Amino acid sequence: MKKIAIFCAACLAVIVVLLAHRAWSDYGRRREAEDALLKFEAGRPPRFEVDASQGDAKYHDPAARLIVSVGTDGGIKLNDEGAGTTDDTGLLRAKLEQIFRERAEGSSRAVIVLAAPEVKYAEVSKVVEAAKTAGATPVSLHPQTSK
Repeated sequence: MKKIAIFCAACLAVIVVLLAHRAWSDYGRRREAEDALLKFEAGRPPRFEVDASQGDAKYHDPAARLIVSVGTDGGIKLNDEGAGTTDDTGLLRAKLEQIFRERAEGSSRAVIVLAAPEVKYAEVSKVVEAAKTAGATPVSLHPQTSK
């Protein structure tokens, strides 16, 4: 009887150790995932921060409005004028830089990017990056509606 009690106690101890090990491993994996997410968020470049809100009223002045449209074919238009493609955003960047140079100091540098839902995220991010590089702030993203 004593041997059975010792055997049961040993089995119970092994089970407790295995359960504790499993719980600790789960905790460790969860902690590693949280740490990786925090490192990713901390290392994200600030140039990808965009304003997706409706924006301030001063940005809705039709004369100062800069609207960049991204077509499903990869074409880019700046206020309905051709401004290159998503493969080469240099023309868009040059046009925006020229506009910002010509504008008075302190005037709006807001850019609204319109893209259809079919346009891939990578293509839109190239356009946002070009606008930010040219000096646009803020850059607002809006879904493009059919006309």
